[in-house]
Amino acid sequence: MKLYRKDIAKIAGVSAQTVSYVLNGSRNFSQETVDKVMDAVQRTGYKPDAIAKGLAKKHLNIVAILIDNFSNPVYSEIMDGFQQEAYKSGYVVVVADLKNRGENIIADLVSMRVEGIYITLGMMETCVKLLTELENNDIKVVFGNKIENNGRQYVFVETDKRRIMHDAVQYLADCGHENIVYFSGLDIHSTSDERCMGFQKAYRERFHKEGIILENAPPYTTDMESGQNIAKHFLQTGIRASAVITTNDLMAIGAIHTFLKAGMRVPEDISVMGIDNIDIARYSTPALTTVGFDKKAYGRKVFCLLKNMIEGADELSQSETFDAEIVERESVWKFN
Repeated sequence: MKLYRKDIAKIAGVSAQTVSYVLNGSRNFSQETVDKVMDAVQRTGYKPDAIAKGLAKKHLNIVAILIDNFSNPVYSEIMDGFQQEAYKSGYVVVVADLKNRGENIIADLVSMRVEGIYITLGMMETCVKLLTELENNDIKVVFGNKIENNGRQYVFVETDKRRIMHDAVQYLADCGHENIVYFSGLDIHSTSDERCMGFQKAYRERFHKEGIILENAPPYTTDMESGQNIAKHFLQTGIRASAVITTNDLMAIGAIHTFLKAGMRVPEDISVMGIDNIDIARYSTPALTTVGFDKKAYGRKVFCLLKNMIEGADELSQSETFDAEIVERESVWKFN
C-alpha cells in the first residue's frame, strides 16, 4: 500500500506540513518532533515522492547520459560508475540513444527538466549545434573530449588520445614492428577525434615518415563489423605491414576474426592492438593487447563534475584528462 505524508503525520502525531519540513530540512523543529517523524518513516519504510520533492526545491535531481553506440561495452562500464555516484547523491540517471534521435532527444530532456548531460565522443559534433538550446535552458554539459564552440572551451573528461596513440606506436616499435597501419572507424578529418593526428605524429617521430591510415566508410561506426570491413580492405590493398592499431577493442576483435578467416596467424603474421581494454578483450582469441583506462572511475568523475556545475562550481577549472596504460596480452608479436 502506498504511503502518503498524511499517513506519516498521523503516526507521528504532527501535521503533514511538519513531515514535509522535517524531511526537507527546510525548518528547525525540536529534537522530539524530528524523532517522532523519523521513527514513523523508519517503521513504515516511507519514501518521499522524488518528483514532488524536486518540484518543491525547483529541481528534480535528474541527469542524462547520451550515447550513440550501445553495442560498445566501454559505455556500460562508464555508466556503471556514473550511476553509482549519482545514486549516492540522490540523482536519477536517464540514459538515451542519441544515434537515432538527434535534436528530438534534446527537446525531450529539456521537457523532463534534466539539469546535466554527459555527451560521449561519437556524437559531439552533432551536439555542438544544440549547445545554444542547452545553455538557454541552463543545462550543464560535460563532453567526452575537448570541444570548442565560437571560441568557448567546454568542460570535458577525456583520455589523452594523442598520448594513447603515441604509447601504442612506441610499444609496437619497441616490439620490433615498423610497418604499422591504423584502422580508423571514424572520419579521419573529424576535429573531435585526435587518434589519427596522434598516430601520424608518433609515427613520424619514431620512423621519420608518414604512417598509413585506412578509413571506415560512412556512416562511421566503430563496431566489430567495421573492424572486419577495414581488415578485408587492408588485405585487398596488399599493403605490407606487421601490425595494426584500431580505433577501439571491438574493431580489433573484428579485424582478428577477418585475419584468422583469411588463414593468417595472429600475432605471428599480423599483430593487432586495440584501445579501451573492455572486459571481453581478455577473452578474444588471441587475448587482445590494448591501451586501457579505469572506465568506472571515469564515470564517477563525470558525474561529480556535473553535480559540481549544477551546484554552481567554477566550470573553467573542472575539466580532467584520464591516464591510460598498455595492457599486454597475446595479440602482439615480439621480434626482439
